[in-house]
Amino acid sequence: MFYLSKLISSFILPPGLFMLPGVIFFFLHKKLSARILRILMLLFSCFLYLISIRPFSDALLRPLEQSCSRPEKVTVNADYIVILGGGTVYRKNNMTLGTDATKRMLEGYLLQKRTGLPLIFSGGSPLHKEYPSEASIASELLLKLGMDSHLIYLEDKSRNTFENAANIKRVYKAESIILVSSAYHMKRSVKVFKDLDVQIVPYPVDYKVEDLPYIVLDYFPSMNSLENSYHALHEYIGMIYYFLRY
Repeated sequence: MFYLSKLISSFILPPGLFMLPGVIFFFLHKKLSARILRILMLLFSCFLYLISIRPFSDALLRPLEQSCSRPEKVTVNADYIVILGGGTVYRKNNMTLGTDATKRMLEGYLLQKRTGLPLIFSGGSPLHKEYPSEASIASELLLKLGMDSHLIYLEDKSRNTFENAANIKRVYKAESIILVSSAYHMKRSVKVFKDLDVQIVPYPVDYKVEDLPYIVLDYFPSMNSLENSYHALHEYIGMIYYFLRY
């Protein structure tokens, strides 16, 4: 089921989604009139334009990022700080975390220094079993930053957010946690942990929506806006999948 969900999402999210016009033309060009095909191509082009501009990507991301506010002072007692993984960059001699995962790790590290709580980094290696898990890579980086090894715990078997929560609950018997993840990912994460009866203090990081007025250039397509739209669409699909699957 995990691999099937990955396969489906690959073709309903960019860039797999961009193959749609070609597929439509290949299979239906003899059945549909040229006028209908032109309309379909125009609609797809409009959709591609929208998800590639900042106002639209912000509109998709903002409800996700505003679902949980970041506490100014963390004074709540908790069993652990939990950092959810967000991707890795695998190289033979220099394996490191991806951009989102690095931001989450650094914010979690700073939070750990402020609170003194033990820290769990959660992230496996679902598609590359021969490589170290994301959690083990994060552990090495935390040690290099000077964090005490006895305060670092790993959850390195999970492949998605539900498994993050289920494994942490099962292995570490966590009852209350401070949850660190990207702001766009926090709504789904909080829901999953709460469904497993874990008390949550959300600590969203890695915000994508900027508090800047729009300018003319923001209405021109950009890869940054397209990537932000991808994150948002991935989350909405993930919430639907979680509702149907669990």
